[in-house]
Amino acid sequence: MTDSALSGVRVVELCQMVAGPYCAKILADLGADVIKVEPPGGDASRQRSDLFLYLNTNKRGITLDPLGHEGARLFHELCRDVDILIEDTPPGTLEDWNIGFGHLSAVNPRLIVASITPFGQHGPHRDWKAHPITTWFSSGEGYFLPVPTPDGGPATAREPVQAGGLVGEYRCGMSAAVAILLALCSQQATGQGQQIDISKQEALLDLSRYEICKYPNDGFIERRDTRASPSGGLLPCRDGWVDVHFTEDHQWRALVQFLGHPEWGEDELFATRGARAAHREELVACLAPELQRYTPEEIYHGAQRLGCPVGPITDPADLLASPQLGVRGFFPELEHSDSERFRQPGVPYQFSATPCAVRLPAPRLGEHNDAVLGKVFGITPEELARLRTAGVI
Repeated sequence: MTDSALSGVRVVELCQMVAGPYCAKILADLGADVIKVEPPGGDASRQRSDLFLYLNTNKRGITLDPLGHEGARLFHELCRDVDILIEDTPPGTLEDWNIGFGHLSAVNPRLIVASITPFGQHGPHRDWKAHPITTWFSSGEGYFLPVPTPDGGPATAREPVQAGGLVGEYRCGMSAAVAILLALCSQQATGQGQQIDISKQEALLDLSRYEICKYPNDGFIERRDTRASPSGGLLPCRDGWVDVHFTEDHQWRALVQFLGHPEWGEDELFATRGARAAHREELVACLAPELQRYTPEEIYHGAQRLGCPVGPITDPADLLASPQLGVRGFFPELEHSDSERFRQPGVPYQFSATPCAVRLPAPRLGEHNDAVLGKVFGITPEELARLRTAGVI
């Protein structure tokens, strides 16, 4: 079998919920051997089973509480011969447990430790706790959302909103994975590891870097209403919504040709980009009833064919039924320990030489204790039972 991109790379994950586990999932899907370390009570995301099943594919799972002498000793041994540790404990926690970067790198100089925290390892906010909604709004992105929609009032009259789902946490996990891959290149070239300090706030600030940099450079504070494009955006149609963009004049003419009103392309109110921006209300008043004649798919195919960029707003049912995603096998089906089958999003990239895929379902709690702690470290079944009774594993 052809090796995957990260075959031979060994990872320990000491993380809860989304950002850290998603980071480790990316590495696991790329072929790394990821050992997920959970407290005896399990990762908090196990309370939301679908979330846990998605975030922890392709991993092996053990239970281990590093707090305490025996747990710290076992964790120390676990990290002695691995390439990467991903952790999301509060700053200073691992040092207090004697398993911080300094302790671990002394016996494993190649070790990369990626530390994911809300505000980073230093600074006046380093010890602040935060929920996903906290870091999302601390990044400024919530201030720019929602953008105006043509069927409602001005965006500034609406309150800022949290992004859908846990998109901010996934973004932080992706940023951490990119940083780890860069550190891995350095490790392979020099033989030396390092600690990576990932601030969730800063990872999310990156989403709005263009809008934010306008203030220190131009003195301009971007807002929800100024961020939106005056030429298009989200528009309602029959049975749904479309995202239409007609920034260029030829794109506008393509849209109105599709709608059966080519004369609007020459109307002085709408003929140029500046005119369309200045007369947005009139433009929307013309478009709204015409768009209601078509479904998102009809507008998508029809207007795109003529040269106007359009994207239909899809829901989960649309995505699961998508022939494009079906042909690419993006929703693999896995059989879990209870014999139930579970479909979930797969890997969003395909390699010609080093294939990656969702191969294994998420582990049961402590599923690989015997394989990792028993066979690798030589701990006897009797000792494993004692450690389990003591709450160490």
